[in-house]
Amino acid sequence: MTKYYHLFFLPLLAILPKPSNAAPKIPPISLPADDALFTYYCNDSPAWSGPSFFPKDCATAVSRFFVRELLVHGNVLFEFLAVGAHPGSRYPSQNTPQKFTYGTCTMAIVMLATFNPDELPGVQPSALFSLMDIASYNDVWNAVRQVLDNCISKYLAVNETMQESGRGTNFLSQTGWSPIGSKGAIGVFLWDTTSETNRKIPAVNLLADGLQLSYGPLHLTNSSQPETVKPRRNMLLNIK
Repeated sequence: MTKYYHLFFLPLLAILPKPSNAAPKIPPISLPADDALFTYYCNDSPAWSGPSFFPKDCATAVSRFFVRELLVHGNVLFEFLAVGAHPGSRYPSQNTPQKFTYGTCTMAIVMLATFNPDELPGVQPSALFSLMDIASYNDVWNAVRQVLDNCISKYLAVNETMQESGRGTNFLSQTGWSPIGSKGAIGVFLWDTTSETNRKIPAVNLLADGLQLSYGPLHLTNSSQPETVKPRRNMLLNIK
Protein backbone atom coordinates (compact mmCIF):
# COMPACT_ATOMS: atom_id res chain seq x y z
CA MET A 1 0.00 0.00 0.00
CA THR A 2 1.28 3.46 -0.87
CA LYS A 3 1.36 5.89 2.02
CA TYR A 4 1.28 9.67 1.76
CA TYR A 5 2.65 12.13 4.27
CA HIS A 6 2.51 15.90 4.64
CA LEU A 7 4.83 17.80 6.96
CA PHE A 8 3.99 21.30 8.15
CA PHE A 9 6.63 23.24 10.02
CA LEU A 10 4.63 26.17 11.30
CA PRO A 11 7.53 28.07 12.91
CA LEU A 12 9.42 27.95 9.60
CA LEU A 13 6.40 28.83 7.52
CA ALA A 14 5.85 31.91 9.65
CA ILE A 15 9.15 33.40 8.54
CA LEU A 16 9.09 32.30 4.89
CA PRO A 17 8.23 34.99 2.31
CA LYS A 18 4.63 34.86 1.20
CA PRO A 19 4.10 33.86 -2.43
CA SER A 20 2.75 36.49 -4.77
CA ASN A 21 -0.74 36.23 -6.21
CA ALA A 22 0.83 34.96 -9.42
CA ALA A 23 2.79 32.17 -7.74
CA PRO A 24 2.17 28.86 -9.50
CA LYS A 25 0.52 25.98 -7.70
CA ILE A 26 1.65 22.37 -7.66
CA PRO A 27 -1.05 20.55 -9.66
CA PRO A 28 -1.31 17.33 -7.62
CA ILE A 29 -0.69 18.78 -4.16
CA SER A 30 -2.85 21.14 -2.13
CA LEU A 31 0.12 23.27 -1.07
CA PRO A 32 1.64 26.37 -2.66
CA ALA A 33 4.89 25.72 -4.52
CA ASP A 34 6.95 27.42 -1.79
CA ASP A 35 5.76 24.71 0.61
CA ALA A 36 6.73 21.80 -1.63
CA LEU A 37 9.78 20.98 0.49
CA PHE A 38 7.47 20.10 3.36
CA THR A 39 5.77 17.35 1.34
CA TYR A 40 7.03 13.86 0.69
CA TYR A 41 5.55 10.58 -0.48
CA CYS A 42 6.64 7.10 0.59
CA ASN A 43 6.10 4.27 -1.87
CA ASP A 44 6.37 0.47 -1.61
CA SER A 45 5.51 -0.24 -5.25
CA PRO A 46 7.35 -3.20 -6.85
CA ALA A 47 8.08 -0.85 -9.78
CA TRP A 48 10.28 1.21 -7.44
CA SER A 49 11.96 -1.48 -5.35
CA GLY A 50 12.53 -5.20 -5.24
CA PRO A 51 13.65 -7.93 -2.83
CA SER A 52 17.33 -7.10 -3.35
CA PHE A 53 16.91 -3.44 -2.33
CA PHE A 54 19.17 -2.57 0.62
CA PRO A 55 17.89 0.76 2.01
CA LYS A 56 21.11 1.57 3.87
CA ASP A 57 22.80 2.08 0.48
CA CYS A 58 20.79 5.29 0.16
CA ALA A 59 23.05 6.99 2.71
CA THR A 60 26.04 6.79 0.41
CA ALA A 61 24.01 7.62 -2.71
CA VAL A 62 22.89 10.88 -1.02
CA SER A 63 26.45 11.54 0.12
CA ARG A 64 27.60 11.40 -3.48
CA PHE A 65 25.08 14.07 -4.42
CA PHE A 66 26.33 16.15 -1.49
CA VAL A 67 29.92 16.08 -2.75
CA ARG A 68 29.29 16.42 -6.47
CA GLU A 69 26.56 19.07 -6.50
CA LEU A 70 25.64 20.59 -3.14
CA LEU A 71 29.18 21.51 -2.06
CA VAL A 72 29.78 23.06 -5.49
CA HIS A 73 26.51 24.91 -6.13
CA GLY A 74 24.74 25.38 -2.78
CA ASN A 75 21.92 27.94 -3.04
CA VAL A 76 22.62 28.98 -6.64
CA LEU A 77 19.35 28.93 -8.59
CA PHE A 78 19.22 26.86 -11.77
CA GLU A 79 16.63 26.18 -14.42
CA PHE A 80 16.23 22.40 -14.46
CA LEU A 81 15.24 21.04 -17.88
CA ALA A 82 13.46 17.89 -19.04
CA VAL A 83 14.99 15.93 -21.91
CA GLY A 84 14.54 17.94 -25.10
CA ALA A 85 13.57 21.18 -23.33
CA HIS A 86 15.42 24.42 -24.08
CA PRO A 87 16.43 27.10 -21.54
CA GLY A 88 13.81 29.80 -21.17
CA SER A 89 14.96 31.98 -18.28
CA ARG A 90 17.87 34.13 -17.11
CA TYR A 91 19.10 31.34 -14.80
CA PRO A 92 21.87 28.90 -15.74
CA SER A 93 20.48 25.55 -16.78
CA GLN A 94 20.86 21.97 -15.58
CA ASN A 95 19.78 18.98 -17.63
CA THR A 96 17.89 16.07 -16.11
CA PRO A 97 17.56 13.23 -15.23
CA GLN A 98 20.51 13.28 -12.83
CA LYS A 99 21.39 10.19 -10.81
CA PHE A 100 23.68 9.43 -7.88
CA THR A 101 24.00 5.70 -7.31
CA TYR A 102 25.54 3.46 -4.70
CA GLY A 103 24.83 -0.25 -4.70
CA THR A 104 21.10 -0.94 -4.70
CA CYS A 105 20.01 2.67 -4.11
CA THR A 106 19.77 5.52 -6.60
CA MET A 107 18.99 9.14 -5.84
CA ALA A 108 17.45 10.78 -8.91
CA ILE A 109 16.50 14.32 -9.92
CA VAL A 110 13.83 14.00 -12.61
CA MET A 111 11.34 16.43 -14.11
CA LEU A 112 7.87 15.18 -13.22
CA ALA A 113 6.73 15.63 -16.83
CA THR A 114 8.87 12.56 -17.57
CA PHE A 115 6.30 10.35 -15.83
CA ASN A 116 2.72 9.41 -16.49
CA PRO A 117 0.71 10.84 -13.57
CA ASP A 118 -0.37 7.35 -12.46
CA GLU A 119 3.30 6.44 -11.93
CA LEU A 120 3.71 9.02 -9.15
CA PRO A 121 2.21 8.45 -5.68
CA GLY A 122 0.14 11.46 -4.65
CA VAL A 123 -0.33 12.87 -8.15
CA GLN A 124 -3.76 13.38 -9.67
CA PRO A 125 -4.38 11.59 -13.00
CA SER A 126 -5.06 14.92 -14.75
CA ALA A 127 -1.85 16.60 -13.53
CA LEU A 128 0.31 18.45 -16.03
CA PHE A 129 3.88 19.56 -15.31
CA SER A 130 6.20 22.07 -16.88
CA LEU A 131 9.30 20.89 -18.76
CA MET A 132 11.32 23.58 -16.95
CA ASP A 133 11.46 24.76 -13.35
CA ILE A 134 13.68 26.82 -11.04
CA ALA A 135 15.37 25.42 -7.92
CA SER A 136 18.73 25.16 -6.17
CA TYR A 137 20.72 22.11 -5.16
CA ASN A 138 20.09 23.14 -1.57
CA ASP A 139 16.38 22.66 -2.34
CA VAL A 140 17.24 19.19 -3.64
CA TRP A 141 19.18 18.48 -0.43
CA ASN A 142 16.26 19.48 1.79
CA ALA A 143 13.87 17.34 -0.25
CA VAL A 144 16.02 14.21 -0.23
CA ARG A 145 16.50 14.66 3.52
CA GLN A 146 12.72 14.40 3.94
CA VAL A 147 12.60 11.17 1.94
CA LEU A 148 15.70 9.71 3.59
CA ASP A 149 14.52 10.50 7.11
CA ASN A 150 10.86 9.59 6.72
CA CYS A 151 10.69 6.90 4.04
CA ILE A 152 14.02 5.10 4.46
CA SER A 153 15.24 5.53 8.04
CA LYS A 154 11.80 5.18 9.62
CA TYR A 155 11.11 1.88 7.89
CA LEU A 156 14.57 0.56 8.69
CA ALA A 157 13.78 1.19 12.35
CA VAL A 158 10.41 -0.58 12.03
CA ASN A 159 12.00 -3.63 10.43
CA GLU A 160 14.80 -3.82 12.99
CA THR A 161 12.19 -3.72 15.76
CA MET A 162 10.27 -6.55 14.05
CA GLN A 163 13.41 -8.64 13.80
CA GLU A 164 14.35 -8.08 17.43
CA SER A 165 10.85 -9.08 18.59
CA GLY A 166 10.86 -12.19 16.41
CA ARG A 167 7.87 -11.00 14.37
CA GLY A 168 9.60 -11.19 11.01
CA THR A 169 12.84 -10.94 9.09
CA ASN A 170 11.85 -9.39 5.74
CA PHE A 171 12.69 -5.74 5.19
CA LEU A 172 9.98 -3.52 3.81
CA SER A 173 11.08 -2.16 0.43
CA GLN A 174 10.24 1.46 1.14
CA THR A 175 11.23 4.22 -1.29
CA GLY A 176 9.94 7.74 -1.85
CA TRP A 177 10.03 11.14 -3.49
CA SER A 178 9.52 14.86 -2.85
CA PRO A 179 8.60 17.70 -5.23
CA ILE A 180 10.60 20.94 -5.48
CA GLY A 181 10.76 23.99 -7.73
CA SER A 182 8.84 27.23 -8.16
CA LYS A 183 6.25 25.26 -10.14
CA GLY A 184 6.60 22.01 -8.19
CA ALA A 185 7.73 20.36 -11.44
CA ILE A 186 10.98 18.75 -10.22
CA GLY A 187 11.01 15.41 -8.39
CA VAL A 188 13.72 14.18 -6.02
CA PHE A 189 13.62 10.39 -5.70
CA LEU A 190 15.19 7.53 -3.75
CA TRP A 191 14.53 4.11 -5.30
CA ASP A 192 16.01 0.71 -6.12
CA THR A 193 18.82 0.82 -8.70
CA THR A 194 17.54 -2.38 -10.31
CA SER A 195 13.89 -1.29 -10.34
CA GLU A 196 11.78 -1.04 -13.48
CA THR A 197 11.36 2.71 -12.96
CA ASN A 198 15.08 3.40 -12.60
CA ARG A 199 15.98 1.29 -15.63
CA LYS A 200 13.66 3.15 -17.98
CA ILE A 201 14.96 6.62 -17.02
CA PRO A 202 18.48 7.14 -18.41
CA ALA A 203 20.69 9.66 -16.63
CA VAL A 204 22.59 12.55 -18.17
CA ASN A 205 25.19 12.07 -15.42
CA LEU A 206 26.03 9.01 -13.37
CA LEU A 207 28.63 8.46 -10.67
CA ALA A 208 30.20 5.03 -10.93
CA ASP A 209 29.50 2.71 -8.03
CA GLY A 210 33.22 2.28 -7.34
CA LEU A 211 33.99 5.99 -7.02
CA GLN A 212 35.58 6.79 -3.67
CA LEU A 213 34.50 10.06 -2.07
CA SER A 214 36.91 12.46 -0.45
CA TYR A 215 34.88 13.99 2.37
CA GLY A 216 34.12 12.78 5.86
CA PRO A 217 30.72 11.77 7.27
CA LEU A 218 27.83 14.21 7.07
CA HIS A 219 26.42 15.52 10.31
CA LEU A 220 22.77 16.43 9.86
CA THR A 221 21.87 19.33 12.12
CA ASN A 222 18.51 20.71 13.19
CA SER A 223 19.07 23.65 10.87
CA SER A 224 19.12 21.19 7.92
CA GLN A 225 22.42 22.74 6.81
CA PRO A 226 25.08 20.15 5.96
CA GLU A 227 28.33 20.11 7.88
CA THR A 228 31.45 18.11 7.11
CA VAL A 229 34.35 16.87 9.16
CA LYS A 230 37.97 16.42 8.08
CA PRO A 231 38.53 14.62 4.76
CA ARG A 232 38.62 10.85 4.70
CA ARG A 233 38.33 8.18 2.07
CA ASN A 234 34.65 7.40 2.30
CA MET A 235 31.66 9.50 3.30
CA LEU A 236 28.50 8.05 4.80
CA LEU A 237 25.28 9.47 6.13
CA ASN A 238 24.25 7.93 9.40
CA ILE A 239 20.90 6.17 9.03
CA LYS A 240 19.47 5.03 12.32
